[in-house]
Amino acid sequence: MIKLFVSDMDGTLLNGQHVISSANAQAIRDLENAGIEFLIATGRSHNSAAPLLKMHDLSAKMITLNGATFNEKDGSIKYTHTLTSSDINEMVQYAQEHQLDYSIMTPEDYYLKDYQQFIDRIEAHMQLSQSNLDDQSSTSQFIVDTSFVHPVEEYVPNAELPICKIMILSTDEEAKQAFINQFNHYPDLDITSSAPDNLEITSNKAQKGLALEDYATEKGYSINEIATIGDSLNDRSMLQMAHYSFAMDNASEQVKSLANYQAPHHDEDGVAKVIYDILEGKYNE
Repeated sequence: MIKLFVSDMDGTLLNGQHVISSANAQAIRDLENAGIEFLIATGRSHNSAAPLLKMHDLSAKMITLNGATFNEKDGSIKYTHTLTSSDINEMVQYAQEHQLDYSIMTPEDYYLKDYQQFIDRIEAHMQLSQSNLDDQSSTSQFIVDTSFVHPVEEYVPNAELPICKIMILSTDEEAKQAFINQFNHYPDLDITSSAPDNLEITSNKAQKGLALEDYATEKGYSINEIATIGDSLNDRSMLQMAHYSFAMDNASEQVKSLANYQAPHHDEDGVAKVIYDILEGKYNE
């Protein structure tokens, strides 16, 4: 019997307008009323993810920044997995030398190399009609709130604001692959992606699946009592670990191959449909 339901956000719980639909929100409430725990696992920070739940008077514990942080329902941080200063310096130096846009993320804030260009992209994104929004853009993470986005020059290293994640922002496939080739062998790093215009780099301890394994152990959930659902490569570890793993219809074929089941499209309330299948006993094997 499934006791824990774990959902990615972008491309999964969120629709093409980058919000939680009313149907998905109601399904979450019905899931919790049935005694099944709901958990978010996202590449977003808590500051970016929580307002989307709050729109529906929802809250949840969250695996954030791809597993680099874990936030309780009130937003407090349970733990962080940070990048080492030497790895950070080498990646930033590489990005600068190769003229790649990049960002650094602490548990709370987001610091950008080209701050104004990014803000301009967000504002342009927000002015598009909803039917034309690009749900495969990293800018979607900041449509609700940009108050925690800052120029990278404003970041002052300190123990209370450790760097948990670096993003390379580019649509140049060759440039991204060159970055991967340069850093993929670094033993302390995990490199993944949540959209065609980014690479996401965290500590190798910061993966959604590893964070979920730790949480399951703490709560006493077995692997067969967990359902996971996602659409991107940064969901790979949690899709691979769970027997009840669902890839969205809008996911790539590579991601679909990692999951045991397929969910409907994120614009068709796919999360809600899977939840109601679970509540109807379809997956109680």
